[in-house]
Amino acid sequence: MVTRYTLVLLLGAACLSAQAQDYCEPTFANGCFNWRNIAIEVGGASWSEGVDPCDLGDHTDIVANVDAGSPIAMSVTNGVWCGCAVWVDMDNSSSFEPSENVYFGYSGADPSQTYSFDLVLPEELGSGTYRMRVIAPWGSDGFTEGASNGFGACGAYQYGSFTDITLNYTGAAGVTESTEQRPWFGPTPGNTILELYNIPGLREVQVAGMDGRVQRVAVPVQGQRIQLDMSTWANGTYVVRAFTDAGIMTGRWVKQ
Repeated sequence: MVTRYTLVLLLGAACLSAQAQDYCEPTFANGCFNWRNIAIEVGGASWSEGVDPCDLGDHTDIVANVDAGSPIAMSVTNGVWCGCAVWVDMDNSSSFEPSENVYFGYSGADPSQTYSFDLVLPEELGSGTYRMRVIAPWGSDGFTEGASNGFGACGAYQYGSFTDITLNYTGAAGVTESTEQRPWFGPTPGNTILELYNIPGLREVQVAGMDGRVQRVAVPVQGQRIQLDMSTWANGTYVVRAFTDAGIMTGRWVKQ
């Protein structure tokens, strides 16, 4: 079993490696000013703006601890009329694909808005360190294609800011809690049935291809559980998003 204590010994070197990778960055033509990230809390980590300029986005020295199968409360406070979009580079490819988006939303407020949601990563994701990007896009959710202010992890925005931190992830092999108590979905890989379970406040489920296009929307019949017939779907990897009262939970499901 790989334990968190083993990972901690390796974390310093891993973070330096993650920072050395070349990541594209979003641009904000009119700057950050009041349209910016103000504070982020997740996995025991806390980041808040300080003396650094608001257009400095690399804060990968901040490390959050996240376990497989356990919803981790995350909150993002940002500035005037900003949405919130979050990505995790789950394949450590030095880029953020649409399928790696784990949260997006927009409600906006003046002078600030706090977005609170549960962060859940796929159980099959291996233990290690991963880069997380949090964007504060003015007037949009930062993910929906065609937004006038821009969209995407490396998009061209008019106003806003971004913040990158490091996730220290303990995969399923390092988590001792029983499978029956874990929220999320399965089995993966699977073939005919995709089941979501133990998800409080489940309101809607979206299944999308790796290109980010939504191919199916379903509403649970009974509370925290839902079964989807996937027998006619092509083999491959799909993105599953569960919309709950607390936010959006995102993961990958493999059909074979």
